[in-house]
Amino acid sequence: QEGMLIPASNTTMTAIFAADIASSGVWYARGDDPNDNDWAVVNHVLVAKTGDPIVPKSDELWGDTFSAFCANAAGDWVLVGNTSDPDASRDMVMVLNGTTVIAREGDQVDLDGDGILDDAYIGRGNNTLAAFEANDVFIGPAAYVYFFANLRNAAGEDLNSNPSFGTPQAFFRVFIGESC
Repeated sequence: QEGMLIPASNTTMTAIFAADIASSGVWYARGDDPNDNDWAVVNHVLVAKTGDPIVPKSDELWGDTFSAFCANAAGDWVLVGNTSDPDASRDMVMVLNGTTVIAREGDQVDLDGDGILDDAYIGRGNNTLAAFEANDVFIGPAAYVYFFANLRNAAGEDLNSNPSFGTPQAFFRVFIGESC
């Protein structure tokens, strides 16, 4: 509930931006604290907050905006947010279970299917715009994460946005293993 502490933490919830429940009863939510920092919870457990390392032993820390968060029935979760990376063209990241970076702003993408990551990059030509679409990530029961991200070319030009499309969105499916 807004205004309450997240259990076993000193983080107060002042806003809840998104919440859902998986078929198994696993629930998850993300929101804001009184200092305008973000937090993410799975089944009453604070799994990430602004200032935490994005993965164990990392010097890169979660920033103040979590834009997408989901969990599956097994309790695996994916969080998307900004980070402390000083390179603004790489400061948005998608992390699995707090341990593995799945995708990052600036990652190269193979659009033509030749197996070479040389056709496009995750992100926008204007790197102050979101690389990943808000609330558009899904983790299946095993093997794949699905999400929408924006694309640009090496020259920094948005792809697929003239003028028919508002943003250069692409749908991704990333293999994360036989089971999480």
